[in-house]
Amino acid sequence: MAVKKPEGNLHTETDAQPEDVRVVFTSGVAILNYTKRWTDYEKKMGTNWGATSRVTVVLACKNGEWRRVAFHETAVQKKDRQPYVSAIDDLDDYVGHYRFGEKGDKGEISIVRKGDKLSETWADEGATEILPGKYDTFFSREDGIMERFVRDKSGKVIGILYSLGDGELEAKRLP
Repeated sequence: MAVKKPEGNLHTETDAQPEDVRVVFTSGVAILNYTKRWTDYEKKMGTNWGATSRVTVVLACKNGEWRRVAFHETAVQKKDRQPYVSAIDDLDDYVGHYRFGEKGDKGEISIVRKGDKLSETWADEGATEILPGKYDTFFSREDGIMERFVRDKSGKVIGILYSLGDGELEAKRLP
C-alpha cells in the first residue's frame, strides 16, 4: 500500500516525461541528466508559478543495487532573452499599481519613482528600494527576491514576475 503525504495548500505538477535526456555509465556509476517543466499551484492564494529545470542525478551501483548519491537542479534560462539594456533607462514605465490573483483580489503592490530610484510597497508595509539589473529586471537587498517587469507586444508594462527561490509569482498591472 502506497503512503501519500498530504499536499496542504501547495500542489506541484510536472511534465509526464523528461526532455533532452542524457545517460552515461562508467565503472559502476551512472550520470543522468535531463530537463523537466514543473508548476506549483498555491491553492489558498489561487496563484501558480513554474519553470523548466535541468536535473542531474548521480547513481552508484553496489552489490547489484543502484542508489542515488547526488542530485542537482538548476533553472534553465529562456533562449529568447532580451539583450542587456539597463532598466534605469525606463523607470517611468514601471511606476503604477499591481495586484496578485486571477481577479486581482490577493494583494496589491505600488511602484513609485523618486529621482533615479524606484521603491515598492506591499500592502501596509514600508517602502523598499528596488535596484535595477538587466533589462526590466530589479532586485531588493532586503529579501533577495528578483523581479522582472513583463511587457506586452507593444512594449507596455503589464505586470511583474517575482522569482522566489525556485518559484515565480505574478502581479498584474492595474489600469
